Amino acid sequence: MLKQACELMRPTLFALMLGLVSNASGNWSGTEFYGNATSDSASDKRAALAYLQGVLDTEDFYQLYDAARALDFKTGKSVKFEWLHFCFGSAKDKLAQLSDVVVKYMKDHPETRYIDAHILIRSALAEAFPCANNPDPSTK
Repeated sequence: MLKQACELMRPTLFALMLGLVSNASGNWSGTEFYGNATSDSASDKRAALAYLQGVLDTEDFYQLYDAARALDFKTGKSVKFEWLHFCFGSAKDKLAQLSDVVVKYMKDHPETRYIDAHILIRSALAEAFPCANNPDPSTK
């Protein structure tokens, strides 16, 4: 019964996730996020933190979908995720510190800033706070 329910929910969760990501504050580029996050303007910094919070909230849906997909219904054990995720428990409450991790990643990889900010944020946080069930990045 649980397996059937998860199978029925997959398309709905996937569609929901795509909608959330595509509407996440206008899909900034890494350059836009980095510029706002490192700006002297308090309103620019708040905008960057709001964007980051949106990515963190969307990650909750990504992990829910991927965890359901990764569950081996025969054994009841979890297998590897399909995508890279970040796992940091209560650190989610420390938004400014997470922003520092992302800004450092973008500073260290300026050649990637043309990529959508939500992708760079997920990459930075997955590198800094990898989940145990993440796939091997060399195979992705």
